Amino acid sequence: MNNRHVGLIAKYSTRYSIRGGVGLVFLLIALTFGLSVAHLLLQPAELAVRQAKAQGADVTTEDIINQIKDSQTVRDSVSWVLGSSRVDDIEDRDERVAARESYEQWTAHLLDDHPAILSAIILILLFGWPMVTAMGAFNLFSGDVQSRGLRFHLIRADRTSIFFGRVLGMCISQAVVILVIMLTIILYMGSKLPLYGWGPLFTWGLYGAAILIIVSLPYIALCSWFSAAIDSPMATLTVVSLVMGGVPMISLLGRVSWEPLEYVNYLLPWSTQIYLSHSTMGYVAASTAACLVYTGLFLWLGHRHFTKRDL
Repeated sequence: MNNRHVGLIAKYSTRYSIRGGVGLVFLLIALTFGLSVAHLLLQPAELAVRQAKAQGADVTTEDIINQIKDSQTVRDSVSWVLGSSRVDDIEDRDERVAARESYEQWTAHLLDDHPAILSAIILILLFGWPMVTAMGAFNLFSGDVQSRGLRFHLIRADRTSIFFGRVLGMCISQAVVILVIMLTIILYMGSKLPLYGWGPLFTWGLYGAAILIIVSLPYIALCSWFSAAIDSPMATLTVVSLVMGGVPMISLLGRVSWEPLEYVNYLLPWSTQIYLSHSTMGYVAASTAACLVYTGLFLWLGHRHFTKRDL
């Protein structure tokens, strides 16, 4: 592997992934998803602020914040993503009480210690971003393999440099998109909802962008594996979508009839990625390590397939 070639390929891949047809579709889907989630959660908050201003000086900023924090929309969003309803399914009473206390601490960390609306937005984005990631990363190699265009690249660069250069370029482009979406949300909240202050918004918002970038890494690596193995871009997108959506679906529905099927979810980071938002740094570190392990495993499988296949 030539580091200079990796850098050059990553630079070109970053620009092309945004400017190409697939990149533009990904950008549109990412912006639509991110800003739609923000709109759905910010609209009730803006209504609460307008109603508070209409009531006059009797309502303080703290009252508005508490009203937003305790609103059904924000609470239900956080509870749904964290899966706190599953606590009631625990049969052992002591375990159920301990789990309930843990979820309450986690919820308090998200809603009391940080801007509540921004926390709800980050959690929903964290849950849905893997599918958005697939829309941008599914065609890393399959299109050029199908057209035999990669043969011209092999004249100047080796396969390993091409593989990791393109993956690195995709990671950079997705990180840029995530930062743009998060900064847009932060600036809008700071100007339209002057409740939390710019410091907490930027600190928590950039932390949310960081965990979104971390959670996108294993799914980019997964796409690189399937894209290196399948010649057709549409077939790659279909298989990636089925795998990413099928794994949690099988786990959710299968455990009703056979409980061990719940562990199918661990084939992908679905069961661990949510802990990136946990209040305990030990959980955050473990979740980060798990995402990196998944990333390394999928990259190894993709690289092995890419270096051995006919281009």
